[in-house]
Amino acid sequence: GLETSAFDDIDERRDRTVESHLVETNDKLARINQNKEEYLSRQKGNMFLDTLGQGDGHEEYRQNDIPVITRQDKPIPQPILGVVIHGKSVPSPVFHVDSVEFQDCVREVLKNMNVTAPKSFQAWVWPAVLSCRHIIGICPPNLGKTMAYVPSLISQILDQSNYIELLPGKGPLAVVIVPSWKKGRKVFELVEAFNFSKASHQKPIKANVLYAGGTEDNEHNQISLMQGCDILIATPQSLLRMLNQDITSFKRLCHIILSDADVLADRFAKEVDEIMQLYKLQLKDRRTQKKYLTVP
Repeated sequence: GLETSAFDDIDERRDRTVESHLVETNDKLARINQNKEEYLSRQKGNMFLDTLGQGDGHEEYRQNDIPVITRQDKPIPQPILGVVIHGKSVPSPVFHVDSVEFQDCVREVLKNMNVTAPKSFQAWVWPAVLSCRHIIGICPPNLGKTMAYVPSLISQILDQSNYIELLPGKGPLAVVIVPSWKKGRKVFELVEAFNFSKASHQKPIKANVLYAGGTEDNEHNQISLMQGCDILIATPQSLLRMLNQDITSFKRLCHIILSDADVLADRFAKEVDEIMQLYKLQLKDRRTQKKYLTVP
């Protein structure tokens, strides 16, 4: 009886060992297959992103490889063209400058900059800005965040029919809040670049930049602000000082961009909150005035 029991124990241990090896082998095979699928998926995505950057092959991908976004309640949104998208009725991405509803002068300047196709981030942001959507965009540095909103913003401002319901007054149509003078100069220079178009019939964009160190006290800047501008680029503290001195206002403001919002939230949370509260009050006054003017 003891010998039989010993053999049974050996057989049982052997069976468990074989079963354990089978499970381990199956797990390894599953991981290999999963890694292979992830690798092939990344390769396909990288190949497509390369075509985005080069402006080639967009028609083929547009027809065959773009997933249709139909649900906003997906618990874990999946990357599409390398970008994770949240939102309702998200505008379709664009693949070439000619397929974007930019003003002609904006398209001309982009081509002069040798920009014929968007980067992956810009492919989604350009049409979203042109559709007047609220946008929160997050991407690594040096991937074209500023170029993602400036061309579309300028195209919107050049179409004066967007602002015919605004009451007369001073103040910009768009404010870009930046965390530093360096970022302010970078945005300002990019906006100014779009004024060098041969389309002479287009009204040039009036832009101003404000940051500590002299621009606030510049008489030309103050006069330009009091006369009104299209785009105002400013650090939070400089903007608040100009608002408090009544040199500019939010009476006509329609677009606010928080550039490098993570830095703004870290360094200037109080100032940004005050700016947004002022804008909120201005929107309330604007709605009240509009309602008053439309009452028979």
